[in-house]
Amino acid sequence: MKQKILFFLLLKILAIECMIAQSYSVSGKVYSSTDGGRTQVPISNVRVYTDTTVTYVAETVTDDMGNYVFSNVPAGVLLTIYAEKLGYIFSPNYFERVVNRNISDLNFVGVAIGGGSTAVAVTFYYQSSGNIPTNVFLAGSMNGYNPSNNDYKLTHIGNGLFKITVDLEPNDYVYKYVVDGNWVTDPYNNVTDGSQYNNSQITVSDPMITYLLPAFNESYSSSNLPQIKAVVATQSGSITLSNYSLKINSNAVSGTPTLSEGNKVLTYTPQAAELRDGNNDFELTFSIGGKTVSKIERFQYSAGSGGGGFSISGRVSSETNNPISGVEIKSGKSGQVLAITDASGNYTITGITSPIIILSPYKSGYSFFPPSIDLDMDKNYTEINFTGSGGGGGGGEIQKIQYTISGKVTACRYPIEGAEIESRGKKVYSGADGSYTIVDTVEFNGTFYSPREFTVNISSESVSFYNNQQNIYFGGNSNINVDFSGVYSTDTIIGKVTHPDNKAFADIELKYEIFETNRDNSRLTLLYDSTIITNNSGIYNAPFYYFMYDRMVDVEYVYKITPILKGYDFNTITVRSEQSCESLKNKNITATFKTIPVCMVSVS
Repeated sequence: MKQKILFFLLLKILAIECMIAQSYSVSGKVYSSTDGGRTQVPISNVRVYTDTTVTYVAETVTDDMGNYVFSNVPAGVLLTIYAEKLGYIFSPNYFERVVNRNISDLNFVGVAIGGGSTAVAVTFYYQSSGNIPTNVFLAGSMNGYNPSNNDYKLTHIGNGLFKITVDLEPNDYVYKYVVDGNWVTDPYNNVTDGSQYNNSQITVSDPMITYLLPAFNESYSSSNLPQIKAVVATQSGSITLSNYSLKINSNAVSGTPTLSEGNKVLTYTPQAAELRDGNNDFELTFSIGGKTVSKIERFQYSAGSGGGGFSISGRVSSETNNPISGVEIKSGKSGQVLAITDASGNYTITGITSPIIILSPYKSGYSFFPPSIDLDMDKNYTEINFTGSGGGGGGGEIQKIQYTISGKVTACRYPIEGAEIESRGKKVYSGADGSYTIVDTVEFNGTFYSPREFTVNISSESVSFYNNQQNIYFGGNSNINVDFSGVYSTDTIIGKVTHPDNKAFADIELKYEIFETNRDNSRLTLLYDSTIITNNSGIYNAPFYYFMYDRMVDVEYVYKITPILKGYDFNTITVRSEQSCESLKNKNITATFKTIPVCMVSVS
């Protein structure tokens, strides 16, 4: 009997020693983010340390990628971890975990405070061509590609020019403008990401040259001199002309540039004597705080009175092909009259040297289709035609024709209340059943309707729509049906975790991860990770974001949810960003028993 007691006592001692010998690693990342974790800027040299009151005390600093790791942490230790760096505050304040497994999800998010802030105030511009849009938004990796975030809405400052200034941490960003629902590449930025979607790309640094214009190798002449314009960004508020150096063809400019907007915008119009026939390179250097950035662009110049240029010709007629004379063909940008149609409705414009031109026809009492035409002037054009209506040409008195636009607004097949629907300046809001009605009128002269084309637009803070703008061609139909459907901007992945006998697993942790991947799944990047807890019924709820902008970039997002509990194997729930609505529900997880490794002891 004594030998048996000693035998079991020895087994117990050896088993305890086996457990004590087991150790784990604890790791995480420290980063800053301005878009809820989608864009993570690593913070290096952050002191990460454990509470000195625990039995395991350790300290490390984050590497260039913001990563930290504690190795050989004894099993069973209650670990409290803090992050610290001068000029930053971190969230959460600390992590507290019992270490009974390898832990790799303890991430801190840092926000720069006071003099420690590294964000740069970057100004973006959008210049509209033709009609001035109603709404212009900045959408990109800095804000999760949200196409209607009012925090990123540009302000119209006059003459079709829109502007916004955004604080951005140093990093690479891709973006576009959403102009009345249409995704548009930045017309002032000639740097793109090289993808099939032609996203604009910008590298934020302090200091930086945001724009240097002209940027697209445009053509100019002695009668149409270029205006050089530079926009810079820096944290420094003390900027003078001495911080800038502008050269044309390696020579310092002879005149004095002007500064505006806090001295962060430089403008200069060169003299003809500073330019040469053909290619002209101009370089801006900006130096401040011991740092220097420079940028070079090129434009074309012809020393002649216009260099011959290109020509445009066309005809303006009614829908019955009758010529309309006396129509002014104007520059859509300056309003200058470039030509007037003759008795046959024909017009010709010659000597065009600008790289882009916008033509807009005008005659009192008429409306025209299209209202304007944009042309890249790299060749001669013919048959640039317009069709006019009105002016009594169709005969008959002008009538007001009433019409209605009505439809339903839904998300995941459920009605949406409070969505804003707008058409031709009239706004209404969807009711509790998702329905809406807009009543308006068009003019009719017996032959033509004016306007013949218009749009119906929708917006909602809680819903992302598959098509937030629909075009209407009015042909006399007084009842027009336009439905809008979409998905909730945010949703929830819901499921239940159960034991092998189908009983609920209550109050257990699940690892919740969001990954970014490309369409062919050749890369997988962790964007965000955290933990969620099941309730008393074993139900878990995980946030899900409908990344509607996936269509613009070659990117998908993958959500993974895995329970964290020893002694069981679980199936991992995987949800892709293309899934929606009901496919997010009933994502259930069932446990299976797992063979637990045993520390074996041999006694002889």
